[in-house]
Formats: sequence, C-alpha cells, structure tokens
Amino acid sequence: MGKLVTYAIGYTTVSPYAQEIKDLTRHYERELKQNRYNKAAHIAQCLAETILEGLDVVDPDLPESEVERDRMKAIKKVAEYSTFSVKYFDQETEQEDMAKMKAYDLAIKCSHRSLSFIVDKESNKVATQRAYKLIGDIYFTKACDPRAARYDDLINSKKSYLLEKKVLDTMDREDVDKDPEVWMNLKRMSYFNLGVIESKLYTSPVTAMECLTEAIELAKKLGDHGSQREAWWEMANFYKRTDDYVKIKQCLMKEMEIIRQYNLVEHEVACLMERSKWK
Repeated sequence: MGKLVTYAIGYTTVSPYAQEIKDLTRHYERELKQNRYNKAAHIAQCLAETILEGLDVVDPDLPESEVERDRMKAIKKVAEYSTFSVKYFDQETEQEDMAKMKAYDLAIKCSHRSLSFIVDKESNKVATQRAYKLIGDIYFTKACDPRAARYDDLINSKKSYLLEKKVLDTMDREDVDKDPEVWMNLKRMSYFNLGVIESKLYTSPVTAMECLTEAIELAKKLGDHGSQREAWWEMANFYKRTDDYVKIKQCLMKEMEIIRQYNLVEHEVACLMERSKWK
C-alpha cells in the first residue's frame, strides 16, 4: 500500500485506502443489485471502518477548508454505511448480533468524530446541532433494538438531545437561510424527541408532557399532519405509564380524528386496535 493520501472517499492522489474502498464499493453495489442485503450489510460495515480509518490521513498540499469539507463528506458516508448495516443484519445469531453491535458502535464513533471536526461550534451552529441530533438518533435507535440495546442508551440519547436543544436555543431563522418552516421544524423535532425520551425514562413526567404538547402545536402550525398524529400516539403511550385510561382514550381519539381527516389510512388499523384495548 502507498502512503500519500487526501481523504478516504474523494481521492485526488495515491491513497493507502483508495483501491480497497473502490473494490468494496463495487462488491457492495453488486450485492445490493442481487437483493442480498445481509451480505451487503457486512460489506457496508467494512466500508465504514475503512473510510473511518483514513480520516486522519490527509494530503498536506490541500487547503484546510478542503480537508474539512472532505472529512465531513467521509463522515456522512460512514454514517450512511453504518446505518445500512444496522438495518439489514437480519439473522438472529450470536455472530450477527455481535456484528450489529459493532455497526452501532461504529456509527456512534463516527458521529462523535463529526462533532470533534467542528472547531468553532459558535459559528457553525447548524453543523453542531445536526451532529448532536445524529448522536441522539443513533443511541435512541439502538435503545429500541432488543438485540443491541444497553441500559444507558436512552440516557445517552437524552444527553445528546439536550445538547442539541441548547444549540437550537441560541439559533434563529438567520441560521437556516431565513426559512421559518425549517426553523420551526427543527424545534418540533427537538421537542418531540425529548418528549419521547422523557416519557420512556419517566424521570420527569412534566417535561415529557410539555415537550410532546409543544411538538403537537408546532406540527399543527406547520400543517404537518403525520407528525401531529405521531405525537398524539406518543402522548397516549405516556399516559399508559400512569394507567390514565381517560387520557389514553382522548389521545387516541385525537389521533383517529387526524387519521380520518387527512386520509392517513396506513395508521388506522393500529389506532383502532389500540383503542379497543382501552374501552
């Protein structure tokens, strides 16, 4: 293998990883075309590991701005491959479970690396917010995966979502190209994620209620009926933890109103089945 390199994906000079990544990418795409997703998942994990390994090896002739840009592109690729591998490790064997855990760990490592590359977080608020959200999302997905979950995944997810909210609280429309809908949706997602986490942990029921209520109101303002429905569903889940039958039924009725008013038929059966449990 050679020694001089730019970064791990868009090579412009001889790289110690270029040929390996090229071969793995071809193999990965071949397996996808053949619908062999489990095999593709293992190759995706190898790709992610190889790209991550090459992040610190840079071409000294490149300006810092290009190095930074290339690193962020590489990190996005690592996140993409890691997420794919997690999704398609589908055989319930010890070997597959270990591979899945490795993929989650790789995705978490990658997201923390992306955060470390943001040198000036004050002037890169959007990138910082996205990085914290990515970490929170990965931990939350892992927490909901019975084959990979650890006791502290939800706690780690909450920490990241709180850090994301802290950044969002310092941002305004100017940071998102003055687009009020983008700005409002970022806040909606933040409130929703924190509401679900607090509901599951049940360490602060008041916060859970406040966050889910705010997520519903913001979804309503945005005209985002799918997100509004989802928040009512999670509100019902919250009340299940207190066995408040009246509130559960009220939330599910609100959800059904939205389903029928906006023709979200794919959720109707699940809502009806849930309502039948609380008559």
